[in-house]
Amino acid sequence: MDPRVKPEDDGGGLIGLIRVPVRLPKVPGFSLVLAPMRKIFKNTHMLKYVRSIRNREDVMRKGFLSLSAAFLMLSMTGSGPAFAEGDLKISGDDTVVTIQTDEGAVDITRSKTEAALIGGVLQPMVPLPGVTPVGELEVIDALKSGTTKVVDMRTLEWRTQATIPGSIHIPYTEVAMRLDELGCEGEQGAWECATADNVIAFCNGPACPQSPVAIKAMAREGYPVDKISYYRGGMQDWMVLGLTTAEDMF
Repeated sequence: MDPRVKPEDDGGGLIGLIRVPVRLPKVPGFSLVLAPMRKIFKNTHMLKYVRSIRNREDVMRKGFLSLSAAFLMLSMTGSGPAFAEGDLKISGDDTVVTIQTDEGAVDITRSKTEAALIGGVLQPMVPLPGVTPVGELEVIDALKSGTTKVVDMRTLEWRTQATIPGSIHIPYTEVAMRLDELGCEGEQGAWECATADNVIAFCNGPACPQSPVAIKAMAREGYPVDKISYYRGGMQDWMVLGLTTAEDMF
């Protein structure tokens, strides 16, 4: 029993872990997406801590799994689209990097672990000279202050699953033509970015190329790189750390 879990003072007594049937929420416009997922989760259960008889009844009655949690569970079990097939890449097309140690050669590879939510290729900490790498605390500070725009650079199907609350959406495929939303004036190929906003770009995680590609496109269009920060951890680190997500955002 987790010592942090304490019973409610309602006379019900402590119960602990129970098995709760998994049920997905009803989301308007997402029936086609959720239909196959409901089949996958049919007759499955999740473990829930309950503190009392009253709490148990409430948990059993609700028992809903959020969309972000559902997609995360699918990716962890390999049932969803988040895992790449075959060996996961480290850099370029390399799936193995051999290093020399005092004990001999060691092959470094990437495996499909519970935390490896996507395939992709590992990205450098600084995708372009002059760009500032940031972590979760800097992202949260930016969201609180409002002085820096946190930009989800992923395509729409990823954003609707889960994103960082308060972020704006400019896909990497469109950023070169939408810099006016980040304080620039003009049009693609002729942007004036003297008054550009400070931005933090993110995508799916350390192996996701979408925001690095977007950052390079912004720089080519004349966006000042010293106003660009890169949250390399992205949604993978955000969700693994248990931080709040927003779902069904367009």
